[in-house]
Amino acid sequence: MNIRALALDLDGTLLTGEYKMSDRTIAAVSAFRASGRAVVVATGRARRSGLPWARRLGGVSAMVCHNGAAVYDFADDDGRLIADTVLPVDLVSRVIALSRRLDLHFHTFAGDDWYFERWGPGTALYEARSGFAGNPVNFDTLPGMRFHKAIFIASTNAELKEVTEAARDVCAGEATLVSSGSRFLEIVPRGVSKATGLATWLATRGLTLADAMAIGDADNDREMILETGLGVAMAEAPADLRTSAAYVTGGVDEDGAADAIERFLAGTITSG
Repeated sequence: MNIRALALDLDGTLLTGEYKMSDRTIAAVSAFRASGRAVVVATGRARRSGLPWARRLGGVSAMVCHNGAAVYDFADDDGRLIADTVLPVDLVSRVIALSRRLDLHFHTFAGDDWYFERWGPGTALYEARSGFAGNPVNFDTLPGMRFHKAIFIASTNAELKEVTEAARDVCAGEATLVSSGSRFLEIVPRGVSKATGLATWLATRGLTLADAMAIGDADNDREMILETGLGVAMAEAPADLRTSAAYVTGGVDEDGAADAIERFLAGTITSG
């Protein structure tokens, strides 16, 4: 394997449910970087939300945000946007209409900011997750705004299933629906994934997905785990993803990501 870059999911991979990152994880990533390879954060979060964690890791070469809808090159400290893809305006209007029919938290992302109409438990949950407050708005006052992503937060698996089915009908194949956690449904532009975003940045360095190692735990990590040269699934990943991944590591509370990186650097990680 000629691995030249490491793509890392944040939530559930590097960050525990309490939004903590272990010293072992930081040390493992630092060792990978010291080997002369690039480190990329690939997350559903906005740059603003992921940047503090990227800095905790000692800095990154790039960030793939909004599940691939926004890609930043970090030749400078704050990152330079090199690619972005937004949801069609008419599709956003239909999804907003759906959100008004459902008693679930819903918000949209435009760059580093997120917007919502109704406050609820999911709103507080996302504020804690993202690390900053959203903007309460009436979406009708934001016509034509460029949204990278929309998200529903359900309180139960049954609610998640219901909103997924409803959103699939509303989107009618014009967007990609993906789960980024047990109760999170994310809607991103069609054809966008962490793998496409990662490939975009790798191409600027003359690399391809085959030159990258990726670690993740959820459905929104699926493409990058399956399409990179060495895809690693966390123990909490869906069963079919664990079966398909090249390597399965321990859980987030067991420093599974750090263990996989350490094993790779030691030359003891094997596929299958």
